[in-house]
Amino acid sequence: MSKSRMLKGCVCLLSAGVVLSTGACGGDDDGGGGSGGASGSGFSCDTPAKFACFEIAVTSGPGQQAAADQCTSDGGTVGTACPSASLVAECVGAIHYFYYTGFSGLDQAQSVCAGLGGTWTTP
Repeated sequence: MSKSRMLKGCVCLLSAGVVLSTGACGGDDDGGGGSGGASGSGFSCDTPAKFACFEIAVTSGPGQQAAADQCTSDGGTVGTACPSASLVAECVGAIHYFYYTGFSGLDQAQSVCAGLGGTWTTP
């Protein structure tokens, strides 16, 4: 599966209002991964209206552009890192998810995080 296809799937799940992940958001076929030592450049999509943000390492090119297009169409702002203010929880895995004050569904997000082998933390 191409990175652009995987990232688009991940961002679409973000647009559903709950940052959840399925197989489409797991690792990638070329051995790269999320933040924390993966190859590629940092990419983030911050959606303050949904009280969530995510970071992933993605190589420049069509995959990064597809992710950026989906992020902005969902009302998000593309950047290189998620904000730390008002952070209430994180899921660190292939994709690093950030949840902020006002996010509803933390229990569900934590369960999904564990199911994906991610590490759930709270400040």
